[in-house]
Amino acid sequence: MPKHGITEAPTMEPEGMLVVSGEVRQVLEGVSYGTYKSDSTAIEATFLSTVATVLELFNSDGSPDTSGLTIISVSPPDSASRAVARLHLQTSQLQFDYGVRIVVGEGNDYTSADQAYKSAVSNLDESIADNSFTESLQESGNSALAFATADETPEISEPEQEVIRPATSSTIQDLLDDGAIAGIVIGAIIGIVFCSVGGFYY
Repeated sequence: MPKHGITEAPTMEPEGMLVVSGEVRQVLEGVSYGTYKSDSTAIEATFLSTVATVLELFNSDGSPDTSGLTIISVSPPDSASRAVARLHLQTSQLQFDYGVRIVVGEGNDYTSADQAYKSAVSNLDESIADNSFTESLQESGNSALAFATADETPEISEPEQEVIRPATSSTIQDLLDDGAIAGIVIGAIIGIVFCSVGGFYY
Protein backbone atom coordinates (compact mmCIF):
# COMPACT_ATOMS: atom_id res chain seq x y z
CA MET A 1 0.00 0.00 0.00
CA PRO A 2 1.46 3.37 -0.93
CA LYS A 3 2.02 5.71 2.03
CA HIS A 4 1.87 9.45 1.86
CA GLY A 5 4.93 11.41 2.82
CA ILE A 6 8.69 11.38 2.46
CA THR A 7 11.69 12.01 4.66
CA GLU A 8 14.36 12.23 1.99
CA ALA A 9 14.88 10.66 -1.42
CA PRO A 10 17.92 8.36 -1.76
CA THR A 11 21.07 9.80 -3.29
CA MET A 12 23.50 8.31 -5.78
CA GLU A 13 26.50 9.52 -7.71
CA PRO A 14 25.18 10.68 -11.11
CA GLU A 15 27.05 8.87 -13.89
CA GLY A 16 24.15 8.88 -16.32
CA MET A 17 20.51 9.93 -16.44
CA LEU A 18 18.84 9.93 -13.03
CA VAL A 19 15.38 8.37 -12.79
CA VAL A 20 13.08 8.59 -9.78
CA SER A 21 9.87 6.57 -9.57
CA GLY A 22 7.01 5.84 -7.22
CA GLU A 23 3.35 4.84 -7.03
CA VAL A 24 0.32 6.99 -6.30
CA ARG A 25 -3.18 6.15 -5.12
CA GLN A 26 -5.74 8.83 -5.86
CA VAL A 27 -9.53 8.94 -5.54
CA LEU A 28 -11.92 10.81 -7.85
CA GLU A 29 -15.51 11.59 -7.01
CA GLY A 30 -18.31 12.30 -9.47
CA VAL A 31 -17.65 9.50 -11.96
CA SER A 32 -18.95 5.95 -11.60
CA TYR A 33 -17.11 2.73 -12.32
CA GLY A 34 -19.79 1.90 -14.89
CA THR A 35 -19.01 5.12 -16.73
CA TYR A 36 -15.28 4.38 -16.54
CA LYS A 37 -15.78 0.89 -18.00
CA SER A 38 -17.69 2.30 -20.96
CA ASP A 39 -14.94 4.81 -21.85
CA SER A 40 -11.83 3.67 -19.98
CA THR A 41 -9.23 4.58 -22.62
CA ALA A 42 -10.33 8.20 -22.93
CA ILE A 43 -10.77 8.64 -19.17
CA GLU A 44 -7.32 7.22 -18.41
CA ALA A 45 -5.71 9.42 -21.08
CA THR A 46 -7.36 12.55 -19.66
CA PHE A 47 -6.44 11.61 -16.11
CA LEU A 48 -2.76 11.00 -16.98
CA SER A 49 -2.62 14.22 -19.00
CA THR A 50 -3.81 16.09 -15.93
CA VAL A 51 -1.21 14.37 -13.75
CA ALA A 52 1.57 15.24 -16.21
CA THR A 53 0.48 18.89 -16.23
CA VAL A 54 0.40 19.02 -12.44
CA LEU A 55 3.87 17.44 -12.24
CA GLU A 56 5.18 19.88 -14.87
CA LEU A 57 6.16 17.15 -17.34
CA PHE A 58 5.99 18.39 -20.92
CA ASN A 59 7.04 17.42 -24.43
CA SER A 60 9.11 19.79 -26.56
CA ASP A 61 5.90 21.09 -28.19
CA GLY A 62 4.45 22.02 -24.80
CA SER A 63 1.95 19.17 -24.59
CA PRO A 64 1.76 17.05 -21.39
CA ASP A 65 4.34 14.25 -21.42
CA THR A 66 2.62 11.10 -20.12
CA SER A 67 5.35 8.68 -21.27
CA GLY A 68 6.53 8.12 -17.69
CA LEU A 69 3.02 7.64 -16.27
CA THR A 70 1.38 4.23 -16.13
CA ILE A 71 -2.09 3.20 -14.94
CA ILE A 72 -1.71 0.22 -12.61
CA SER A 73 -5.40 -0.22 -11.86
CA VAL A 74 -8.69 1.64 -11.67
CA SER A 75 -11.34 0.32 -9.30
CA PRO A 76 -14.50 1.24 -7.40
CA PRO A 77 -14.55 1.10 -3.58
CA ASP A 78 -13.84 -2.36 -2.19
CA SER A 79 -16.83 -4.68 -2.52
CA ALA A 80 -17.67 -7.61 -0.26
CA SER A 81 -20.52 -9.16 -2.22
CA ARG A 82 -22.08 -9.28 -5.68
CA ALA A 83 -24.92 -7.04 -4.51
CA VAL A 84 -22.44 -4.47 -3.20
CA ALA A 85 -20.39 -4.81 -6.39
CA ARG A 86 -23.46 -4.02 -8.53
CA LEU A 87 -24.17 -1.01 -6.32
CA HIS A 88 -20.60 0.21 -6.72
CA LEU A 89 -20.98 0.24 -10.50
CA GLN A 90 -23.25 3.23 -9.90
CA THR A 91 -21.26 4.73 -7.02
CA SER A 92 -19.62 7.95 -8.16
CA GLN A 93 -16.13 7.19 -6.92
CA LEU A 94 -13.04 5.79 -8.60
CA GLN A 95 -9.67 4.82 -7.16
CA PHE A 96 -6.70 5.30 -9.51
CA ASP A 97 -3.44 3.51 -8.76
CA TYR A 98 -0.68 4.69 -11.07
CA GLY A 99 3.08 4.73 -11.45
CA VAL A 100 5.21 7.82 -11.95
CA ARG A 101 8.68 7.64 -13.52
CA ILE A 102 10.58 10.90 -13.94
CA VAL A 103 13.87 11.22 -15.82
CA VAL A 104 15.60 14.19 -14.22
CA GLY A 105 16.05 17.04 -16.71
CA GLU A 106 14.16 15.31 -19.53
CA GLY A 107 11.01 17.30 -20.33
CA ASN A 108 11.24 19.01 -16.93
CA ASP A 109 13.37 21.52 -15.03
CA TYR A 110 14.39 19.21 -12.20
CA THR A 111 18.11 18.99 -11.41
CA SER A 112 18.13 16.09 -8.93
CA ALA A 113 16.07 13.02 -8.07
CA ASP A 114 15.40 14.43 -4.61
CA GLN A 115 14.03 17.65 -6.09
CA ALA A 116 11.92 15.75 -8.64
CA TYR A 117 10.29 13.58 -5.99
CA LYS A 118 9.65 16.32 -3.46
CA SER A 119 8.29 18.63 -6.15
CA ALA A 120 5.98 15.86 -7.43
CA VAL A 121 4.57 15.32 -3.93
CA SER A 122 4.18 19.05 -3.34
CA ASN A 123 2.59 19.71 -6.74
CA LEU A 124 0.06 16.89 -6.38
CA ASP A 125 -0.92 18.02 -2.88
CA GLU A 126 -1.22 21.64 -4.00
CA SER A 127 -3.35 20.73 -7.01
CA ILE A 128 -5.88 19.15 -4.66
CA ALA A 129 -5.80 22.06 -2.22
CA ASP A 130 -6.24 24.78 -4.86
CA ASN A 131 -8.75 22.74 -6.89
CA SER A 132 -6.63 22.90 -10.08
CA PHE A 133 -6.68 19.10 -10.51
CA THR A 134 -10.47 19.14 -10.46
CA GLU A 135 -10.64 22.10 -12.83
CA SER A 136 -8.31 20.40 -15.31
CA LEU A 137 -10.47 17.27 -15.38
CA GLN A 138 -13.74 19.19 -15.76
CA GLU A 139 -12.35 21.47 -18.48
CA SER A 140 -10.72 18.65 -20.46
CA GLY A 141 -13.64 18.27 -22.85
CA ASN A 142 -14.25 14.69 -21.72
CA SER A 143 -17.96 14.61 -20.85
CA ALA A 144 -17.48 11.60 -18.56
CA LEU A 145 -15.35 13.82 -16.29
CA ALA A 146 -17.51 16.94 -16.45
CA PHE A 147 -18.51 16.53 -12.79
CA ALA A 148 -15.40 14.72 -11.51
CA THR A 149 -13.70 16.11 -8.43
CA ALA A 150 -10.38 15.35 -6.76
CA ASP A 151 -10.73 16.33 -3.10
CA GLU A 152 -8.70 13.65 -1.30
CA THR A 153 -4.95 14.05 -0.82
CA PRO A 154 -3.20 11.30 -2.84
CA GLU A 155 -1.25 8.54 -1.10
CA ILE A 156 2.30 8.42 -2.45
CA SER A 157 4.89 5.70 -1.99
CA GLU A 158 8.49 6.23 -0.95
CA PRO A 159 10.70 6.87 -4.00
CA GLU A 160 12.97 4.51 -5.85
CA GLN A 161 15.95 5.78 -7.80
CA GLU A 162 18.07 4.40 -10.60
CA VAL A 163 20.76 5.61 -12.96
CA ILE A 164 20.53 4.93 -16.68
CA ARG A 165 24.16 4.59 -17.70
CA PRO A 166 25.37 5.28 -21.24
CA ALA A 167 26.50 2.30 -23.32
CA THR A 168 30.29 1.94 -23.21
CA SER A 169 30.95 -0.97 -25.54
CA SER A 170 29.30 -2.96 -28.31
CA THR A 171 27.82 -6.32 -27.47
CA ILE A 172 27.92 -9.31 -29.79
CA GLN A 173 24.28 -8.66 -30.64
CA ASP A 174 25.10 -5.03 -31.49
CA LEU A 175 27.82 -6.20 -33.87
CA LEU A 176 25.50 -8.68 -35.52
CA ASP A 177 22.81 -6.03 -35.84
CA ASP A 178 25.32 -3.70 -37.50
CA GLY A 179 26.07 -6.09 -40.37
CA ALA A 180 28.75 -8.41 -39.03
CA ILE A 181 26.51 -11.37 -39.80
CA ALA A 182 26.42 -10.26 -43.45
CA GLY A 183 30.22 -10.23 -43.48
CA ILE A 184 30.32 -13.73 -42.08
CA VAL A 185 28.00 -14.99 -44.78
CA ILE A 186 29.99 -13.25 -47.55
CA GLY A 187 33.23 -14.63 -46.16
CA ALA A 188 31.80 -18.11 -46.07
CA ILE A 189 30.64 -17.85 -49.69
CA ILE A 190 34.06 -16.62 -50.86
CA GLY A 191 35.72 -19.46 -48.98
CA ILE A 192 33.47 -21.98 -50.68
CA VAL A 193 34.24 -20.48 -54.11
CA PHE A 194 38.00 -20.65 -53.52
CA CYS A 195 37.72 -24.23 -52.33
CA SER A 196 35.65 -25.12 -55.38
CA VAL A 197 38.12 -23.46 -57.77
CA GLY A 198 41.06 -25.14 -56.10
CA GLY A 199 39.37 -28.52 -56.32
CA PHE A 200 38.69 -28.00 -60.03
CA TYR A 201 42.36 -27.47 -60.91
CA TYR A 202 43.36 -30.57 -59.02
